[in-house]
Amino acid sequence: MKIKLFAITTLCTLAALPAMALSVAVLDAQTVVTGTNAYKAAVSSLSAKRDAAQKKLKAMEAPLAEKEKTLIEQASVMDKAKLQAAQEELKKDVIGFRTEARNIQEALDKENFETRKKIAEAVQSAVDSIAKEKGYDIVMPKAQTLFVSDKVVDITKETLAKTNAILK
Repeated sequence: MKIKLFAITTLCTLAALPAMALSVAVLDAQTVVTGTNAYKAAVSSLSAKRDAAQKKLKAMEAPLAEKEKTLIEQASVMDKAKLQAAQEELKKDVIGFRTEARNIQEALDKENFETRKKIAEAVQSAVDSIAKEKGYDIVMPKAQTLFVSDKVVDITKETLAKTNAILK
């Protein structure tokens, strides 16, 4: 009895599908994200900050390398206690350098994450708004479709414009 009821329910649902035509739109999410003014500004800003960080780290690294070179050259003539103290000091300096490098990288990563999150939220808001305005039941990324009919609307440009407006 349960199997017959399930079969009848399934057949009724399948028969009703053509009457339940969905309004579908697609968008190229990658184009929207990378096309935003915020993304372009973030790439430029993060690139400049990364370059400045590399310059700073290089300037910090040079004295460490020189200190290590001097220590190696003088190791044979230094007494054991003085050599050990110099090695400990160098070790502390290297740890400080690594800590600073890690802190810089974490700050850049955090800024990158926050910017991407802000852009993703704006894209989602733009898609929601456009879908509600135009009455789309489903908005799918183009990259996840195998076939898209000419009847399906591409909202990439509209989403980009709306996202830029949201992010202003």
